[in-house]
Amino acid sequence: RETSILTDVKATAQAMAFAEAGINIAIMQLMQGNEQTRWRSDNSLYEFAFEDVPIRVLITDESGKIDLNQQDQVALRGLMAANGVEEDAQNRLIGAIADWRDPDEIVSPDGAEIEQYKSAGLKYGPRNKPFETVEELQMVLGMTPELFKQIEPYLTVFSNGQAVNPAKASREILLTLP
Repeated sequence: RETSILTDVKATAQAMAFAEAGINIAIMQLMQGNEQTRWRSDNSLYEFAFEDVPIRVLITDESGKIDLNQQDQVALRGLMAANGVEEDAQNRLIGAIADWRDPDEIVSPDGAEIEQYKSAGLKYGPRNKPFETVEELQMVLGMTPELFKQIEPYLTVFSNGQAVNPAKASREILLTLP
């Protein structure tokens, strides 16, 4: 039993070391001076072997995504519409997102503050702070697991930008923007 546990610990440590090697190689390739061989941060997938271990690195620039804390309602509405969310549901979700990240307890139009969460049978309410992670969106009143799974790849909390950078955005995001 102890041998099995040690084997698992060793395999986990090796996997983490190879993951860190992949990250460091990606950083080095992104900073390379030669523009023709430099890796790009445009959702490009790079595959290589490191000590005979296959490593895959996908590099995405967060400025090409919709920021949950910075974007206006237009970008979120476009993303939801592109994923089949009806207009009434869009309004409720966008209102609930706005109330989740705003610092007050005032319910925005179609929004949701603590009373609406309690009425829905939830034991929590909005944070009234900016989103810390994209996964936190799953807690917003009205968000379904299916919708979250569809829109999660196009969202971020790290861009710190008021608008999506079209040079770094995927085709799917560009099609949702006005």
